Amino acid sequence: MNPDAQDIKVLTGGLLALGRELSRARERQGEGSRLTILQLIDETTDVRPSDLAGEMQMSLSAVTRQIHALAESGQVELQNDQNDRRSFRVALTPAGKEELDRLVAKSHDRFAGFLADWSAEDTVQLGTLLSRLAVSIKESRGGQPKPGAGRTWQRQAAPAEEK
Repeated sequence: MNPDAQDIKVLTGGLLALGRELSRARERQGEGSRLTILQLIDETTDVRPSDLAGEMQMSLSAVTRQIHALAESGQVELQNDQNDRRSFRVALTPAGKEELDRLVAKSHDRFAGFLADWSAEDTVQLGTLLSRLAVSIKESRGGQPKPGAGRTWQRQAAPAEEK
């Protein structure tokens, strides 16, 4: 039996509350966006700042500032983009991998605290269901590209491509 409107309301209410609480937890730690950007760089070799900005749904300037801070701390290295001289590629350094591992472990410890009164079965079941939901969301987009980087008004003013 498919979920009805009340079932969907309960789910979306729970997801919105979870999103708010996770955002608050990340803000308190002050390392959430650094963790995200290091994870994305680690998952994607030879990535450009514009790719990261699109994935993180942040402005290119905000992502570029974070990348430069990571470069100054030796956690990423910047390489000229041979295909686009205006851009550069970002790669994780060994120090960046070490920092990523530290942040992931810290995140896992934090979640262990959140789930201290949960059973192992409930924890695994939630993880399985959330992964399944993530796949369903991705598939429902039907391969539609994410909005491009840049200002919203620039994307809206661009002529639509003919199919």
